[in-house]
Amino acid sequence: HNAAGADSFRVQNVGEEWSTWKSYQAETAWTSKPGVPVLVQYHAEGSSGYVIGDCKSEAGESCFSSWHSSMYMRGEWNNWGQDAKGTMHLVDDFTWGAKISISGYAKAKFAPFEDWSKSYGAQA
Repeated sequence: HNAAGADSFRVQNVGEEWSTWKSYQAETAWTSKPGVPVLVQYHAEGSSGYVIGDCKSEAGESCFSSWHSSMYMRGEWNNWGQDAKGTMHLVDDFTWGAKISISGYAKAKFAPFEDWSKSYGAQA
């Protein structure tokens, strides 16, 4: 990895815990899993941290990275996930997409887990 100016970093396979912060080094041994994105967060003194991700399938092909391994869009049109899960698909790094049809304004939330243990969007 390459992060000009970084003085420390930490790593995680998505869905697992972050490693401890370590002093920056250009090469680092890390065990990744096919199809599971690896996120690296860098920190530079006097600057905000930033995160990059990478992912490779079992065949060695690139796959998209994200903070979460799944995402659901739930709202009034699918009875907040009761009528349909609202499964979204990773369409680019850190970008989820779904096709829905609505006839006007509708409230919605995004949830990375089916059990609603975390969600994003304004609380009603």
